[in-house]
Amino acid sequence: MSQEEWRERFSDDEWELVRHVPMDVFYMVAMADAELGAKEAEVLARELATAAELKNPLHRAIALDIGAGDHLSEEVRFEAWQGGPDMKERMDRTKALLKDRLTPEEYASFFGSVLVTGIKTAWAGTSGQAEVDEKEAMALTAFATEFEIDAETALRQYQED
Repeated sequence: MSQEEWRERFSDDEWELVRHVPMDVFYMVAMADAELGAKEAEVLARELATAAELKNPLHRAIALDIGAGDHLSEEVRFEAWQGGPDMKERMDRTKALLKDRLTPEEYASFFGSVLVTGIKTAWAGTSGQAEVDEKEAMALTAFATEFEIDAETALRQYQED
């Protein structure tokens, strides 16, 4: 399915909700320690620069959309000002929307791809440590729990990434 076809599956308001998902995992992990590191920011920049190479078509369509025009600055401002209770309510609406519009396989594939972005962000902040920071691991777990993702199943298709 092309970027345009994915975009057409959602109203403008719905697409805006869906577009936040990859940015949510990035910010939840990157800001788990209350500081956005340069290496973590590089992960986001690299993901957007290579968006056309993302395996999952919905994640690819979103990343291409974020990278176009002024959507990145919109997303950064949005994530910076989104409060915890507001974020939880929005994520609940997004989860319900995606569970309604995607097949279980599409849902798992999309979130597997998005989790890879979160994992890359967590590893970027390790500075050569043997494992990711506990707070970043907790952020990944919180994200997976919020969206009711079986991380092992969702990530299986991306193991070589």
